[in-house]
Amino acid sequence: AMAAGEGQQIQNAVFEAPVQPQGRTRLQSVLKTSDGKQSFEVYAAAEGEQAPWRRHFRCELAAASSPSSTVDLVSLKQQFSESIDPTEFYETLAGIGLNYGAAFRVIESLATSETGVLAQLQLRGDVRGYQLPPTLLDGALHSLAVGLLRDPDSDLFLPAGVGELNSSAALTDE
Repeated sequence: AMAAGEGQQIQNAVFEAPVQPQGRTRLQSVLKTSDGKQSFEVYAAAEGEQAPWRRHFRCELAAASSPSSTVDLVSLKQQFSESIDPTEFYETLAGIGLNYGAAFRVIESLATSETGVLAQLQLRGDVRGYQLPPTLLDGALHSLAVGLLRDPDSDLFLPAGVGELNSSAALTDE
């Protein structure tokens, strides 16, 4: 949803259902404009003329608001006292059936506190044309599963939505 450009914002993103292909599956991305507002939706259907389309994701798009302040990364890092080895983290995910290939293992460092998680992500592969590459967004969502390292018997959850996501500029190669 965030193609290359300046200042994009995703609002009210809802993951309605996972895409679970059972054979060949058609995907459709729909960008709508109505009354000056944009929305983005993703649909899937099994291959075949009579197969119904099902919406899996929806969100609203807007120009990003200007950041009110810059982030003091040094101070932020001091709030997260426990470091977690990303390799161990991905091995834990693989142990419950979530196997991510090298292109999707974008977490470079991971730290936690009682109330949050801080992940440093590394771009992988060709990301031209994206302001926020899908693999980077996916990696940010991976970090939400860090609780599995604290309590291996806890239930895995999938995020159902994102209230707001801002991107102020396109990413560079660095």
